[in-house]
Amino acid sequence: MMYYEVVESSEKLVGAEGFLRLPSYIFDEYVFDVNRKEALKKTLEYLVSGENVLIVGKAGTGKTAFLAIVLKKLMDMGYKIAKIINGEIIKREHEVEGIYLFYDDIPRMEARSLLSIMDNRPKMIIATARIEAMDELVAKLGERPEALFKIVMIEEMGESYLREILIRFARREGIEVLPEAVDIVVKKAERLPVYIWQIIRDLVISRSTVLDVEFARRIPQGMLEYVDRILWNVVGEAEDRLEVLLTLITMTHMPEYEMHQDLFNAVFIEATREIKGIDAPPQVILLRSRTLDKVRRYLVRTPRYSFRLPHDSWADVLRGQSTGLLSGEISNLLYTFPEDKRIELLRRAARRAYEESISKSRDPARVREFIRQISLLGFKDIIFGERVSEPPKVSPTSVIPAMQTSTSPEIPKVRAEEVKPVEIPIVEKKEHVSVKLYAVAKKLMYPPGRGYSMLRITDITQAVLSSISYQNICGVSRNEALSKIMFRKIGNRMVLRYPCWGDISITETVDIISESPSLDRIFLGIVVLFLGIMLMAIPIIGWIIGIILIIYSLTNIIGGSKIYLVKLELNGKRNVLEGIIREVRQRLARRPLLVSPQVANALRRRLGIDPYVLERQWYSF
Repeated sequence: MMYYEVVESSEKLVGAEGFLRLPSYIFDEYVFDVNRKEALKKTLEYLVSGENVLIVGKAGTGKTAFLAIVLKKLMDMGYKIAKIINGEIIKREHEVEGIYLFYDDIPRMEARSLLSIMDNRPKMIIATARIEAMDELVAKLGERPEALFKIVMIEEMGESYLREILIRFARREGIEVLPEAVDIVVKKAERLPVYIWQIIRDLVISRSTVLDVEFARRIPQGMLEYVDRILWNVVGEAEDRLEVLLTLITMTHMPEYEMHQDLFNAVFIEATREIKGIDAPPQVILLRSRTLDKVRRYLVRTPRYSFRLPHDSWADVLRGQSTGLLSGEISNLLYTFPEDKRIELLRRAARRAYEESISKSRDPARVREFIRQISLLGFKDIIFGERVSEPPKVSPTSVIPAMQTSTSPEIPKVRAEEVKPVEIPIVEKKEHVSVKLYAVAKKLMYPPGRGYSMLRITDITQAVLSSISYQNICGVSRNEALSKIMFRKIGNRMVLRYPCWGDISITETVDIISESPSLDRIFLGIVVLFLGIMLMAIPIIGWIIGIILIIYSLTNIIGGSKIYLVKLELNGKRNVLEGIIREVRQRLARRPLLVSPQVANALRRRLGIDPYVLERQWYSF
């Protein structure tokens, strides 16, 4: 089964049925502070160079929104993106296809998927993680995440930026924000953007069109207390509030806090049976509960027939981390229904949902999603009649302190295959392939030690010849390769054939792609020309210096700045070519295409292909 789901457009990421729990207008209204501008720059640089990125920050700092912005930028640059399917073994086929994978809140990923990242070492992955969950992630991985990811920190936000978010989001939702209320709300947000979004969502659900001082003063300070207050407003003194709360608490055991709609209803029925001691028909229990309907309005409806908690902070509250009005009742439920009893309740609910609803459904997609979710829970035997072994539990003592190294003997080394016994085929990528890669160079150099003065090389050539993989496979040193390289020059084009005694061949073609002066040179020429004309007002010396400057300026304005297009044609075994290409990228210490407006236009005219698509091949092969 494929381990990722391709996202066809950025609109599929956000909105009511998007992959991420974000408003549809987030791309237009996203607010950048200094930290987020720098983080976006670093993240894109890491990803384009083939690295994995982990976006880390405190709960509520806006990691998911930042992830959405990064994914939108990647799509605008011509890259494909896809969401990792939780529970599947993550391999490396997406790299060949040039697809970037993403996952929100990776510590919540199933151990089978998470450990497959450790085993297979795939690249081109971007994920998020809360600082508070980093120890959990370390315990699951068996080593520090820095070994797999480049870490990018998302910090809390200044009040001026939160004020801007509040005004922008409110305007898009048709909500009037009174100036006196803004400062109160921003102070209570405690520098967390998610607090602002939760307020807007609360107003939309309650159909309020004004954020006034009364509302601002009524809401509690801090995200957890605010979520607690929302739940209190919904369940209040309702007769079935305990059943609803137990249903929501049970949702925290679901991967990604997402529960199939039929399973959700069945959990509520089982919770009612446990708390009230009654076993009425499902329609009687479900149709009489208005409280459950109110709660559903706050839950996120996904396109996969499921409900999801609006934010991680809801899970924190339901686990008893708040001190609000409902904290006492939540505490009582957690004591009365410890984890093992909640898991058993969830199992009974899954069986009920299958027997009463799923087995009678004629919607294949609805059935598939139910099976996927119960498989992640280890309840597959409910349908197929055989008990599937549960994932091994990691002892709390194996959690590494923040300063401990990844070589700690306390971490159990578990392979992904051990989490869920499956037969994983081993694919050796040794097939013979041909690949064309394009790069851009700004100058040609005479190679050291080469007797023929007609030969000139680029930094791309030097990077290939300096590659350890090339030298080992072809059995030549860098200097030997330079002395034996074959080339021919046809007009402005030069074709080089690399010497190699191994099972690969490399041909390089260097051609002039542009000779027009750059904007920088034109600007410099105009400045120098103006200065030269001014100096000519001074007799003799001024005239001499002025004429020199005018000649220099005209050279800059009229003279062409050559840009060279380099085409590498490589043939050989895939694993060998991968090693050479990876080393060339590292040795260049720059992006192969050096994309600028001048270069981009020249490439589109010459090849008819978007330059970002060409650049992607350097990282997707």
